[in-house]
Amino acid sequence: MPAHDLTALSTAWPAIIDTVERETGTKCDRFRKAVFHDRNYTPSTENVPVQNPLYMTVPGIEAKPWWSIEDFDDPYRKHLGTLSSLQQTFVGEFQTNAPQIDFDGPARTGYFGTNAGWRIFPFLNEASEPVPLASRIFPETARLLGDMRADDLVAKCHFSVLKPGAKIAVHCGAVNYELRLHYGLNIPKGDIALKVGGEARPWQNGVASIFDDTFPHEVWNNTDQDRHILHCRLLHPGLSADERRATYRINDLMNTVLQTAKVG
Repeated sequence: MPAHDLTALSTAWPAIIDTVERETGTKCDRFRKAVFHDRNYTPSTENVPVQNPLYMTVPGIEAKPWWSIEDFDDPYRKHLGTLSSLQQTFVGEFQTNAPQIDFDGPARTGYFGTNAGWRIFPFLNEASEPVPLASRIFPETARLLGDMRADDLVAKCHFSVLKPGAKIAVHCGAVNYELRLHYGLNIPKGDIALKVGGEARPWQNGVASIFDDTFPHEVWNNTDQDRHILHCRLLHPGLSADERRATYRINDLMNTVLQTAKVG
C-alpha cells in the first residue's frame, strides 16, 4: 500500500470515528486511539510470532497467531460449532456445486499485489453484503454466513482456490480488529500448508483454521491439485457487540477514503 494512502486514512480517521459515533450511537473510544503505521513501517519478511499490522493497531485487543473454537464464547462458538458438526453438509455442497462457478482471474490484495495462483469467488462482498449468485448455488453455506452476519460476527467472505505450485509470500494483514477463518473444502494431500507466526499447519476438509493475519503468514501448495477453502474475515471476539456493529460502518468509510486516495 502506498504510504500516501495510509496518510490519507490516518488524517481522515478522527472524522470517520465522529461520523460512526453520530450515526450508530456507539462510543468508539478504542478505535479513536488507533495507532497508524504510516511512518517507518517495515514489512515482515520472516515468519516469526511478532504482530506487525500493515495499517493500524487498535489498543486493548488480544493478539496471538492461532485461535481455536474454545477461545470464543457464544454466538461465535455456536456458529463455528455448526461448521464442525455439519462438515459433510458444507464440504459436500461445495464439492457438488463448485463446477458451476468461475474463479475469474488472479486475485489481488493491498498487501502483496496480484498472485496468479490465488483466485477467489465472493460470498459476502466488501460491504459485507451477500452475493446473489453464491447464495443461490450454495444455500447451506449462505444460510450459515447470513446467520453470522446477522449476529455481527463476519465481514467479507469468499471461496478461495490456490493452484498447484502456487505460493503467497510472507506478509501481514492490515488491521488487528479482525481474524481470519479458513475452512477446508477440497484439500489435496502432500506438501501444502498455512504458516502463521512461525508455525505451519495443514488445512483439513471440514475443519476451521482461525488465525490473526496481522502476524506474518504465508501459504503454499506444492501438490498437483487445486486447494479450495472458505475464507472469512471474523470480527475480533475482543470487541463488544456495539463495537462489532460499528465496525461495518468504520470499514465502509475507511474503504472510501482509501479508494479516493488511489484515484487522487
